[in-house]
Amino acid sequence: MNTISHYQILEKLGEGGMGVVYKARDTRLERFVALKLLPASKTADPARRLRFMQEARAASALNHPRIITIYEIDRTEGTDGADFIAMEFVPGRTLDQIIPAKGLRISEALKYAIQIADALAAAHAAGIVHRDLKPANVMVTDKGDIKVLDFGLAKLIENTGITETENTRTVAADLPHTDEGAILGTVSYMSPEQAEGKKIDARSDVFSFGVLLYEMLTGRRAFQGDTKLATLAGILNREPEPIEKANASIPRELARIVQRCLRKDPDRRAHSMQDLKLALEEIKEDSDSGLVLTAGAAGGVARKPASRQPFVLAALALVLVAGGTAFWLSRQPVKIEPQLRAVPLTSFPGYESSPTFSPDGSQMAFSWDGEHGENYDIYVQLIGSGRPLRLTTDAARDISPSWSPDGRTIAFTRIGADGSATAVLIPALGGAERELAHLGTFLPQSVNFRHAITGWSPDGRWLLANTREPGKPAAVSLVSVETGEKRLLASPPRGTLLDFGGCISPDSRALAFIRVRQVIGSADYLSDVYLMPLTADMHSGAEPRRLTSDNTAIFGIAWAGDGRDIVFSSRRAGTPALWRIPVSGSQPPQRVPVGDNVQSLAISARANRLVYETGVNIDTNIWRANLTDASQPPASLLASTHQEESPSYSPDGKRIAFRSDRTGSLEIWTCDADGSNQSQLTQRPTSGSPHWSPDSREVAFDSNVDGRWQIFVASDHGGQARQVTTQGGSRPSFSHDGRWIYFASGAAGRTEVWKIPAGGGNAVQLTHNGANNPLESDDGAFLYYNRGSIFRSAVDGTGETAVIQDANPGDVFALTHDGVYYRGASSAPGEMFFFSLATGKSRQLFRANAPIGFGLTVTSNGRWLLYPQIDGLPGSDLMLVENFH
Repeated sequence: MNTISHYQILEKLGEGGMGVVYKARDTRLERFVALKLLPASKTADPARRLRFMQEARAASALNHPRIITIYEIDRTEGTDGADFIAMEFVPGRTLDQIIPAKGLRISEALKYAIQIADALAAAHAAGIVHRDLKPANVMVTDKGDIKVLDFGLAKLIENTGITETENTRTVAADLPHTDEGAILGTVSYMSPEQAEGKKIDARSDVFSFGVLLYEMLTGRRAFQGDTKLATLAGILNREPEPIEKANASIPRELARIVQRCLRKDPDRRAHSMQDLKLALEEIKEDSDSGLVLTAGAAGGVARKPASRQPFVLAALALVLVAGGTAFWLSRQPVKIEPQLRAVPLTSFPGYESSPTFSPDGSQMAFSWDGEHGENYDIYVQLIGSGRPLRLTTDAARDISPSWSPDGRTIAFTRIGADGSATAVLIPALGGAERELAHLGTFLPQSVNFRHAITGWSPDGRWLLANTREPGKPAAVSLVSVETGEKRLLASPPRGTLLDFGGCISPDSRALAFIRVRQVIGSADYLSDVYLMPLTADMHSGAEPRRLTSDNTAIFGIAWAGDGRDIVFSSRRAGTPALWRIPVSGSQPPQRVPVGDNVQSLAISARANRLVYETGVNIDTNIWRANLTDASQPPASLLASTHQEESPSYSPDGKRIAFRSDRTGSLEIWTCDADGSNQSQLTQRPTSGSPHWSPDSREVAFDSNVDGRWQIFVASDHGGQARQVTTQGGSRPSFSHDGRWIYFASGAAGRTEVWKIPAGGGNAVQLTHNGANNPLESDDGAFLYYNRGSIFRSAVDGTGETAVIQDANPGDVFALTHDGVYYRGASSAPGEMFFFSLATGKSRQLFRANAPIGFGLTVTSNGRWLLYPQIDGLPGSDLMLVENFH
């Protein structure tokens, strides 16, 4: 075997239960790679292989300096083909080859542990659990840097299915019966829940990290029995020997970290690798400075080298004489902060949103649409109490409350039926309202709709609000509480759409806000956090500085209590979550280890509290209607508790592509036409709009995971997707001959239809009056698209005519050789129509049981129609986090 695919085998690097690893040369890109050839025995079972491939593709999306980069996952050709993974080649040795009998030096162990924790934190933030962390999967480069290997490979040895009668069985029976030492090597690092075959999460990696750290510090395994079962029994039932007995020089706080990682109960274990990394860094700093407490020293004072010990003792004596015990204690390594935990503050029906703290952090004001969703009003609730107090009762929508710095007043926005917004003030205890200023008129579903009032200046003289002057984009302004005068602070420059969500720093010296570059949909828009200096008299001090470079949807923003960080909710890793970034911009955003599907948020520095709005997922499922037999009612085909939408039948009618967020981020999935064999196709969070190629072998889709919507094409078997566009694009569809991909793009200033060669190349603009959702007719003669209603033109964009006036604006429609399937704009929710190209008339097909979501598709023979149906209404609740700093 001299070559595998386009890789030339050079030498064998190693072999284990998870395959043989070779050093190889990539003949296409002329670089060395590590090529892992997976054993056929592990990939023979299709279900097991599928689970592994899904996990491996997710791991291949990781891009981190401490994680081995995966270049390619593929299978050799032929009936006896083998799966292989091409990875970054890193010269060095694995950690199990360099740990001495008595353990590493503490400084060296901390250096490696911090890097490993950094890698795991990045993987966990992306929703990936390693599952097989052990010294053999940690590479130490020639420069002393860490590279973590084999994310997701444990999927090959996990049990593929545990029945009702087997759910108490451990995984011991399923372990590969190869070399005994290799088996024990893997078993020794399992978490208790993994050993019992239970569902695992990131906390399982924390346990394995603790076992690894124990071995790095002592040279011994925390759990080691004479047999596999004995080792498993130790993991499940026994505590390891206290680490200080093996190494008395280990700092006390480091010993506590190991102990916390090795707790049997995942709920009592350290939860966040990011917190562990920070704690280890602090211990290393104190260890390097020579001021530590050890776990084994009798008096708790570290033993130092003879040359420095007199100075340390003299310093200690001086501190004690001066009564400086507090100083000494302050030099101890900082303990791991308590794990952040979110608890429900509200759990009412409907939407509770836009929270704001009272100045002392004891009360919360928010907007709620009421028990029956009848109207938005402002409510106040004492934290820890029962029902909230309703503060407003106006028939208009009252939203976005903000508590004044003196605690006496709550400002909020009143939205009229025409979208006009007014700033209103009301006493915090209730009473007469005062209309302050007209803020502008907004579209009800615009991204700044719930952010009209966003805060106060710290001196209480100004409100911070979103304003919109006629003919101009939305901007961030100050509104005088005394006179209602408006003062513009931040307005979007040419090439951007709007600014919103502003908040003023605690020292009044800076404004943070969100700038939107492009709107894709109601929940998809490209934005970033910006900072602008403010003068002493609250004017713009200079041009704003871009703080993030994510180009993704941002939903809320707040200053941390010390004014050094910005906390914001963002889709930067898929599902909206909380992130934190220093205002200096010295570090990239770090995931806050709490919160999911986060929208708006508020922080109380005085009470060390954070509250955030968490969205209750809309439950959208894909239903199927039989168009040839009206007696059969539509039935659910693809269902979960999350969003399943944008279905697309393959031209041969055998497969379906669709978009789902069931794994926590929006991805493209495929399945058979009957809904079976569902498989995740992409590993690019925030992907959508799938469309099959004419030969049913490829799927085009759009994705903005890299900060801008672009068109990609993936094989129906998965693997690395290829990018087709470079100047932006969404809503792709193939031409009838597969040579072109049509798509929508705003590159010309507004959304128009373009086309590009399917293999990539130069894009050509086809329409010039605004257009979206392009589809070519089966005969290649016409191009159909949506522009408020459905239009048709020649494939070069000429000869445009309106076809259907009453189609739902902006919606995706389905096209067959004899007609157009669409939702009506003026009809009742759930009504589906068919427009006959032969007669030029429309007729109603059926009315769904609930509102219809985004996307339609019909088989080429016109028998089956798929549509997404909204089976569960969305909502939101408020969650409270204590001890937030």
